[in-house]
Amino acid sequence: MLHEVVSREREATLVVSKRSAVRLSEIGPALGRAFGEVYGSLEARGVGTAGPPFVIYPAAPGGDEPRDIEICAPGTRAAEPPPGRTPHGRPPRPL
Repeated sequence: MLHEVVSREREATLVVSKRSAVRLSEIGPALGRAFGEVYGSLEARGVGTAGPPFVIYPAAPGGDEPRDIEICAPGTRAAEPPPGRTPHGRPPRPL
């Protein structure tokens, strides 16, 4: 089954996001779990939603090898990251 790929530019938006490597055959359940996590993170920090969610696909999907995707939920304001995470979502590294 082929789907049309839509590419568009967006204004800068504050988002909570989750990066994941997902097989195309498993994308439906993976997106469901990830959207639950990113919206749960917004809610846990008292941040409202600011528009529909979206997914970034850095590379064109093909075959059924795991592909990196970034699941995004726009928020109304910046919030502190969860304990043990940087504002970019990565664990802090020792210098």
